[in-house]
Amino acid sequence: MKPLMLKETEICIGIEKPFQLLHVTDTHISLADERDDERKQNLALRRAKEFEGNDPGCCMRYFRESCDMANTLGATLVHTGDLFDFVSEKHLEIAPELISMANNYFMAAGNHEYSLYVGEAFEDEMYKARSFSRVQAALSPCDLRFASRIVNGVNLISVDNVYYYFSEYARKRLTEEAEKGLPMILFFHNPLYTPELYEECMEKRKNECCYAVGVPIEKMRSYSEHRFRQQVASPDTERFMEYLYSLTQVKAVFAGHLHDFFESPLPSGVMQYVTGAQYNHEARLITVK
Repeated sequence: MKPLMLKETEICIGIEKPFQLLHVTDTHISLADERDDERKQNLALRRAKEFEGNDPGCCMRYFRESCDMANTLGATLVHTGDLFDFVSEKHLEIAPELISMANNYFMAAGNHEYSLYVGEAFEDEMYKARSFSRVQAALSPCDLRFASRIVNGVNLISVDNVYYYFSEYARKRLTEEAEKGLPMILFFHNPLYTPELYEECMEKRKNECCYAVGVPIEKMRSYSEHRFRQQVASPDTERFMEYLYSLTQVKAVFAGHLHDFFESPLPSGVMQYVTGAQYNHEARLITVK
């Protein structure tokens, strides 16, 4: 079994009662059974092999371990998506039990939460609508579109950006939360563009795209038509990000999706922390003080 790679991060706000968050992301549990068709059962076998290699069941085991760790520490377990690799009857069945293992569980959905068959279609709001109600019911009471939870005077906020855009609904909700006047920590599945992140993805890792929200169009010239269409920022996304960067209450942003650790400042100067993948036995312990 891989040893746990636990990064420790401190967010200094000046609150009276410090607290901890255990941030995990991209677990990619891949299960199916006879209730799903043969194609999905084969998909589960293939994807489980991809994420678990020669350690079958490790994704589930790592998730259970993180719940135990969070409970022992008295921390809130924050998951930023891709708990499951695709929609299956088995995943929908076990979701309530899994998230109940953590005494305090908070999450943002990932794109794979709504994938019917991984990579088989262009994923947008119409595609998400095919599974949203069932996925939302399975992961209730987590609100997968926008959620807020106040812990020791700090507002934890998760926002749906699974398809590289933010909605006008999200901006309005964020405005309402900002009016509370509390310090805020935000959680997304997809990270936001920064020049440093772009260089890391495109120059160092030689990825086909940056896999981030809000990449300037002039930096997307090398993207394939599919990736450009998938990731080009909508007007609502640009308005959301402009508003986000104007908020002095935002103290940190956390994301996943990249399956690796990375951190860099956003245009507002606030740090964005990307956490490595749980299927690689990676996590981040956040101390807010």
